[in-house]
Amino acid sequence: MKILEFCNNNSGFLSAVLAIASILLSYVAIRVSRATAKGQIDAQLFEKRVDLYSEVKEIYIICNSLIEKNNNRNHLYPLKMRLFIADLFSPETKECVSALGMVVLKEKMKKVDESSDEYISLLEKWTDEYCEITVYELYEKKRFEKIKTRLHLLFSKEVEIALYQLIEQYADFRWRLWELDESQIKEAIDSLKTIIDELKDKEIFLKMDQEILPNL
Repeated sequence: MKILEFCNNNSGFLSAVLAIASILLSYVAIRVSRATAKGQIDAQLFEKRVDLYSEVKEIYIICNSLIEKNNNRNHLYPLKMRLFIADLFSPETKECVSALGMVVLKEKMKKVDESSDEYISLLEKWTDEYCEITVYELYEKKRFEKIKTRLHLLFSKEVEIALYQLIEQYADFRWRLWELDESQIKEAIDSLKTIIDELKDKEIFLKMDQEILPNL
């Protein structure tokens, strides 16, 4: 009875208590909701960074492999091109077959008279293979452009600029490879090496490894 009387006599006080409790609960709910949302956003951002890190690291590894093969003086031009192709394309894919075919055709074209019917026939076949490669490389070019637009997700401005230069040079090398002679290929890969050496000096990938890998 006393509790009922107290409630009846102090309805205003109880309403205030209930209002304060309601406000506190709402505040806690909002804080929890914000924390959950922030956690989800952080997880999504980290996932995007991991994906981007994997794509960039793959390019870095390929570039190192290209440099190593280019520096091997025992590899003559045809063999060197085949080794490059092994780095640039998945084995037994249509693009890989076309690229290898272009190397074979180019070597044959060197041995025949440019005014002969045989040379014209070889050139037509080479052009067909080149068209196949170009379609694939256009797709790759778009992929590299997308990577470059996402580089701001990776750490500092210094990292973004360094990786942008690497991807730009690598994409250009892939695009122009089929039109380059041996000396031009060496020059293009030397440019790649300059960028790679700078990345190593600044320990760019070491820093990314230390930040990304422990959290996987």
